[in-house]
Amino acid sequence: MNTLLLMLLGFSIGVNKPDSCAERVLFKGKRVAKLVAGGLLIPAGAYSVFEVSTTDSVHHSYACADCEPQTQPLSIALLGDSMSTDFFFSSDLPTLYRLRTTRSGGWFTDRSPGAPECFAETCATSQPVCADCYAQPGASILGSPDASIGKRLGHISHLEQQVDELLSAPHLPDHIYVWIGHNDADFAYTCERNPKLDERQVCERLPQQLTEGLTKQLTRVADAARSADKQVTITVFGLLDMKRMIAIREQILQRKAAHPELYPYLAQGIDGFPTLQSKHTEMASALSAEINTGWKEMIAQLNRRYPEGVRFKYSDAFNALELSVKDISHQDGLHFSPHGSARLAKAAREVAP
Repeated sequence: MNTLLLMLLGFSIGVNKPDSCAERVLFKGKRVAKLVAGGLLIPAGAYSVFEVSTTDSVHHSYACADCEPQTQPLSIALLGDSMSTDFFFSSDLPTLYRLRTTRSGGWFTDRSPGAPECFAETCATSQPVCADCYAQPGASILGSPDASIGKRLGHISHLEQQVDELLSAPHLPDHIYVWIGHNDADFAYTCERNPKLDERQVCERLPQQLTEGLTKQLTRVADAARSADKQVTITVFGLLDMKRMIAIREQILQRKAAHPELYPYLAQGIDGFPTLQSKHTEMASALSAEINTGWKEMIAQLNRRYPEGVRFKYSDAFNALELSVKDISHQDGLHFSPHGSARLAKAAREVAP
């Protein structure tokens, strides 16, 4: 199966190091995991890179049962990371495949059989809805396009590239939702990669860096909307409450210790976001709170800068949720379960059009 998947993807060899969340499990430290392709053994230390075309946004249409046939559809879009998709860590090759192909599911556009009502469906009550999901696992605010392993292996579309795609579409959406920054806030991973960095200094700089990075991209969208004379609403969700997520992680670790068969890919989930450890509770909690406070102020400033045409909103809908173990993936103990995604979709109704 691994050989077939590699043959379908195609491969080449690179020498860059991993630089995004979903690649951390695939290329962690000096672990020698060998991939078999056509009889050729490729050590993970060689950083095998799969070259296929990047994935565009996922487009969904939702009909309105009580609407007139000529009713103009409402256009919505999401910019974000893996927390807004159905991505989860597993063994290397399936993780790689989902990294490259997952741009849907989750609370925004989940249309899988038996899935609870997603956010886009809740919007289709008074008019049809066209929803575009640009969110991608591994995406961040501060990530930039380059020829690194992050771009070549995962074709990661960070916020800047997601905005590029959004602005290249024929028309701007009526409503744009933004939920991103979790990968940026993983300061423990940043310091693991560069032991010379001090965790407290990293945390002191991050709020301003993320606010400036987010402001830059939101300004690009607002300027495009003003140039097109388009009425657009942009809603930014605050980051998850890190203190609550660490508490859930501790509960998951206890359940795993008592029942080893649970959470088969918990080790990958832990490697994927090492900040969620009890020793980081104080700094992580303070960091997420400071970032969200900065974003509230950013939204107020943007509304003063763009008094007409573009409306900015900030929402605590997600970080205010009293999440529990049931809301977290039973695979990697990190991402959201279908139950958790359903709760996010319900919480997001407060900012529905």
